[in-house]
Amino acid sequence: MTPRVHVLGGGRIGRAVAARLSGGVIGVEVSLFEPWQTPAPGADLSVLCLHDGAQVRRVLAAARHGSCGHEVLDLTTQDLRGVGEAARLAAAIGAGYCAGGVLGGAAAVRDGQAQVLQGPSPGATALALLGRLGPVRVFEDAAAACAAKLLHNLALILNNHAIALCLRLAPAAGIADIETVLDAGTAGRAPGRSSVARDFRAGGPSSYTSALVAKDLLAILDSFPALPPADAATLRRLQAWHAAGGDAPYTRAALDLAGGRE
Repeated sequence: MTPRVHVLGGGRIGRAVAARLSGGVIGVEVSLFEPWQTPAPGADLSVLCLHDGAQVRRVLAAARHGSCGHEVLDLTTQDLRGVGEAARLAAAIGAGYCAGGVLGGAAAVRDGQAQVLQGPSPGATALALLGRLGPVRVFEDAAAACAAKLLHNLALILNNHAIALCLRLAPAAGIADIETVLDAGTAGRAPGRSSVARDFRAGGPSSYTSALVAKDLLAILDSFPALPPADAATLRRLQAWHAAGGDAPYTRAALDLAGGRE
């Protein structure tokens, strides 16, 4: 029997997922739908690549019984408050629900080099299909997998802001290549290969937009109430700054903020 897969979400990640699952996989039928479309029943499983948790819940609430198949694999980056409701909505249309996200952009997905986070563990067929996108890390439940994705993005966002600040401050101190100093230390990923350093050197902007950063920071603030007040205030400031950046690369906003352009 040929597995039929519905991919819901026509953005960069959704298109990349559909292309990767279609390419080179014999005996898999993949259909791509926009979020406002209601797929007809017939899928064996569905992959959601939507904007946020609210859109996930709207899509699942509007779906007909059986239209998402027996399993929903949610790759949407979302806050934790609605994950349980999404699982209940999926159950109401006869589907199990796994959620988490992907680490890496659309190019990594298309090349099968992404890192996939899912919880709880999908079924064998679903797990094999997700493995086409890259290694799959399984968590105990959907909330844990979604939290891991948010925390990854928090580290990504703050790391690039810190690098942006170093890049802006270094020239005033007479340093032309602060990246080489940072690369020699223990700051984690080599800063010279970071998205913000690439943008700073006119090597090409990130595909992660300020609007998406603002959305993810809001999800982080909503999902982790134990954040120390000072850190929460910093994140709110960053969230407001990126919210004004719209669809521009978030690295540009990071560099502007680090340059004092408030």
